[in-house]
Amino acid sequence: ERRVRPTKSVSCADCGNREAMEQSGLIQYCGILYDIGVFCIPHDRKEHVMEIERKWMVKGWPVQDLPLIRQQSMRQGYLVPSSPTVRIREESPDDGETKYILCFKSHGLMARKEIEIEITKEKFDDLEDLIGLPLIPKIRREYRLPDGLVLEVNHVDEGAPTAFWYAEVEYPTVEAADAWKPEDAGLAGYLNDEVTKIPGQSMGAYWTATRLHHAENS
Repeated sequence: ERRVRPTKSVSCADCGNREAMEQSGLIQYCGILYDIGVFCIPHDRKEHVMEIERKWMVKGWPVQDLPLIRQQSMRQGYLVPSSPTVRIREESPDDGETKYILCFKSHGLMARKEIEIEITKEKFDDLEDLIGLPLIPKIRREYRLPDGLVLEVNHVDEGAPTAFWYAEVEYPTVEAADAWKPEDAGLAGYLNDEVTKIPGQSMGAYWTATRLHHAENS
């Protein structure tokens, strides 16, 4: 595998800082240094994109007859749960190989800048050990919608008292997100509790409430 050092400067939507680069094993993002080493960055992994998505709280998997694209098991944890978010995630699809992702997300609700870097299992294990708290397990199913968009449904912390379900749809533009209606996809009854623009509904906030605060109070 080809080992490279990412040096492309990007602009953070949170503070406007144009530094997000790896130097001698350190990534600087919004003035914060993270000691996460040297990465392998495959060309097919998105490195820096604008993530535009809406989110709903749901109850179970959809009952509508939607084509299932794939299902995968995940585990994720946070080095920094608030803006800018710094997260690691293990992604294990039912029909493919496991990938280990380091992710940075800027401040925002519906639209956020996102940098994802694929790392080795060894580096993931090091970061998991550094976090020192149980990662959040999650089952995700992706469904194809009639208009070609993808519905992602997630079951979080299955078996725990705080377990819950949520769904997301990602869009190419903010205008497309604002214009999209669940009823047009036959999902008016399923996607009826939108939390997109409500602060405190992120997975980082859930991590803080169920991992950080629990650890501080124990």
